[in-house]
Amino acid sequence: VGTSCGSLWYICWTTDRSKTRLVVSHTDKITGLIPIEDTHIVTSSHDGTIRIFQLDDRNEILRFNTNGLKVTCLTSWNDSIVPTLKLSYSTSLMKNIKSNIKSIIAGYDDGTLRIFNLLHEQMILKLQPHTCSVTAIHVPLHTTISLSGAEDGSVAISNLVQGQL
Repeated sequence: VGTSCGSLWYICWTTDRSKTRLVVSHTDKITGLIPIEDTHIVTSSHDGTIRIFQLDDRNEILRFNTNGLKVTCLTSWNDSIVPTLKLSYSTSLMKNIKSNIKSIIAGYDDGTLRIFNLLHEQMILKLQPHTCSVTAIHVPLHTTISLSGAEDGSVAISNLVQGQL
């Protein structure tokens, strides 16, 4: 469970209803959570960061920061775009994670979508499908398009490879 004060909690609803604080990470409201297998979790927040944590030791292993923009929603993408700037990912902490998730797509309060390649640990594409805050993102399986919604009620279909609307 994510909270408005930036904490993540594990709550056992089925047995003893116990609760455990997993991490205190963000400085503002948590807006997205994506589990990666049973070992990691991706979080986003109005504080402008996307963070990846190891669950076993609760350490942050990767952070993307967008300098003041609020991250309003988050989704995973099982495909990926290879960055134009070829960087070695041999030192990437993400390379050892066994997952189908290759990229994270985040929606922002300025109407943009940003795609982050996890293996290369960098933002690889920025799209502007909306003129106001993005409220929802969906990427159908085995496609290169995204559907996004915004505060003004608009819905956009975007090509995640070519960066076109």
